[in-house]
Amino acid sequence: MFYPLQPTFEDGEIELARTEMLAQDPMVDNKHALAVSLARSEMLVQDPMTDHKQALAMSLARSEILVQDPMTEHKHPLAVSLSLGNTLINLNKIKCPQCRKRFDTMEEMQQHRTKHLTENKFKCEICGKEFPSHSSMWKHTKAHTGDRPFVCQICNKGFTQLANLQRHDLVHNGLKPYKCPVCQKAFSQHANMIKHQMLHTGLKPYKCPVCQKAFTQHANMVKHQMLHTGLKPYKCPVCDKAFTQQANMVKHQMLHTGVKPYKCSTCGKAFAQQANMVKHQMLHTGKS
Repeated sequence: MFYPLQPTFEDGEIELARTEMLAQDPMVDNKHALAVSLARSEMLVQDPMTDHKQALAMSLARSEILVQDPMTEHKHPLAVSLSLGNTLINLNKIKCPQCRKRFDTMEEMQQHRTKHLTENKFKCEICGKEFPSHSSMWKHTKAHTGDRPFVCQICNKGFTQLANLQRHDLVHNGLKPYKCPVCQKAFSQHANMIKHQMLHTGLKPYKCPVCQKAFTQHANMVKHQMLHTGLKPYKCPVCDKAFTQQANMVKHQMLHTGVKPYKCSTCGKAFAQQANMVKHQMLHTGKS
């Protein structure tokens, strides 16, 4: 099988040297050949696979100066139109991390990336959620199985991923490096600060396609959609009762374990769920 060679800095320099020779040779009168040679040099610079693009762009500038020099007889409109500015602009374009294609703006690149997201998706067999890679799908399935191998040494809370445990550790050490620029409220995680900012802006960019209800967070919109589909992907491993949300399944499991982390501040009675504790407290306050 034939594999095309990857263009390199040396390929570009050879072509640029050829361009310079054509420009300087008094015997050359083939202006079109000179233009084509310079055009090919620029193609090498713009090729996303070409190494050392900055140095190659500067070499292209030298060749282009020769073409545009009034003392050089062999100019051609096509060659003159290939400006260094356009070449350097191309070098600064935003590159797709998956296919290396370049775009003028981040928005264009993100729109392009959605095409990749629809290719070779890996689907969770339990809830049908799709992922761009097998590893991300595998991490997600732990939410269904209850497998949480990464445990906090302080509070014994378990996590499916090491990164989540590391973020959780910030809760115990009190470190909150991310501050809201509007109200200065501090957060241990950058993502939580971004979500909080939507309270100030009122922005709810995620809409349910069924009922058009809007949400500030994509995850909340996905959870809401399960009300329409009737999908309950989270099953209690003890009694197989199913839930639309993982948090509700975890709360339910406390009925089996007997853990009651929520205590009434008045009488000390403990509850497995916070909502039940709040209802109980109304007996003391007289509120109904």
